[in-house]
Amino acid sequence: MNKTTTTEKIHPLLVTEIIRSATNRKHFKPEALEEMASSIREKGVIQPIIVRLVSCIEDEARRKEAGNAKYELVVGERRWRGSKIAGKTEIPSVIRKLDDHEALMLQVIENAQREDPDPLEEAEQYDALLKSGKSTVDELAAEIGKSRATIYGRIKLLSLPDRVKEALRAGKITPQVALLIARIPNPKVAEEAAVRILKGENGQPFSFRQVQAFIAEEYMTQLKGAPFDPKDKTLVPAAGPCASCPKRTGNQKELFSDVSRADVCTDPVCFRQKCEATRLRVLEAAKQEGKLVLSPEDSAELYPYRGGQLKYEAPVVEADCACPFEPKKTWRQIVARLPKGERPDIIVATDREGNLHELIGRKEAGEAARALDIAESHETRGSMSATSVQQRKAMRDAREKHERTIRAVDLAVTALIEKQAKAKDNKALSRLVLMLAVKFSSHDTARRVNKRHGYTTPKKDGDVRNYFLAQAKKAAADPLPFALETMLWQSALFMSHEFPSAMTDACKIYGIDLEKIKAAAREKPAKTDEATLPALKK
Repeated sequence: MNKTTTTEKIHPLLVTEIIRSATNRKHFKPEALEEMASSIREKGVIQPIIVRLVSCIEDEARRKEAGNAKYELVVGERRWRGSKIAGKTEIPSVIRKLDDHEALMLQVIENAQREDPDPLEEAEQYDALLKSGKSTVDELAAEIGKSRATIYGRIKLLSLPDRVKEALRAGKITPQVALLIARIPNPKVAEEAAVRILKGENGQPFSFRQVQAFIAEEYMTQLKGAPFDPKDKTLVPAAGPCASCPKRTGNQKELFSDVSRADVCTDPVCFRQKCEATRLRVLEAAKQEGKLVLSPEDSAELYPYRGGQLKYEAPVVEADCACPFEPKKTWRQIVARLPKGERPDIIVATDREGNLHELIGRKEAGEAARALDIAESHETRGSMSATSVQQRKAMRDAREKHERTIRAVDLAVTALIEKQAKAKDNKALSRLVLMLAVKFSSHDTARRVNKRHGYTTPKKDGDVRNYFLAQAKKAAADPLPFALETMLWQSALFMSHEFPSAMTDACKIYGIDLEKIKAAAREKPAKTDEATLPALKK
């Protein structure tokens, strides 16, 4: 449609009697125009431009702007500009009788065939064609050979803030990234997002994938989990219900073909307004029901962090959180078992994102659990988080199992000892005494006793305790003296000034004159053997 045919006459028109079209391209790279002018100086204009008579312009204001010009340029503005730069007075032209819609369609087709069309100029032309009412999206898509999504995407670029349009024309962002920003319906939010995207990381703008993830994370919200009813028309009357809102992804499928969910809000400002309106409604309803509504300051004390997480060890529990004593039930369900007059009050608080939380006092929740016999007092005194309760239960179970085991062993051992004592079988009892003496003695005690009995300790490092146990087994033939001596030395080793009471008691039992031994020890080297002991008796 934009090409001249063999039957069309080519006219050499004066460059000065042609005016540019208001709907044609507006941005040209200076270096490209210079290259065009150089080519025209050398070879002339090879393909004629297409013009129409000014009288064909339907818009009266545009006709008046034409002044004395006879023709309006339809296709070939770069050639026309290059001819002016090259100093040419005439340019080969084809004159066609075209109305505004036909002229614009020619420009759109010619622009679509270029390698690097300006996306914003494309958007302006598509928008003008559709607004004329003489072309539908499907007709335009068929005419220029592009998809409906491409046309809608280009037109959406017109909603970009000026700063982002400048970045697009300057090549700082791609048309694909620009479209992701343009899909944010609030201009201020879109500009805020663009600033963060252009800043990027380490001075480099975000890639397309990074922008896609960033916008989905920061500026899109699923309506499924919204704290308000998306069908409510009265919540924010100016916004209306979400189901028919053009800011919902499912209502603009061509623009949001990359978003898998149809129920996603793309306007975070409107979403927050509806959340706030819902919050105020619920707070008012809570007051009417007699619930305790906390002030913003008290709420901030309970929810100091983002994400709606209750402060650790807060004096309240979430009403809809699992009860640690019956994990399949919530605290709300637990306290509902109590008679109405005995149920704890519901407390309403707001987190940093404006989400409402219904709470129950921690102390009151614990009292309810004890009243219902699902927890004991010691279980509700500490943290009542599920993890803490389970840890305490596991420790208690382990401790009780250990105590049961010890009691069982104690009964078995003591019963056997009583039986052996009655039978006057002291051999096993002597071995038991020996084993206990060696087991609870220190290395130094065992070394001293073994040395007196002629057993030498190993010179090399090793398992010294195992060595002493092995030597003690050698003494099993006559264990009682060995065991008694070990226990006496053990009682003496860690005494600093006083004489060991165990040795004093032993001297009394065996009639040993302790004072004579002390005096002899002060006069002679501390070396006392078995031969001298009888002489020291009373």
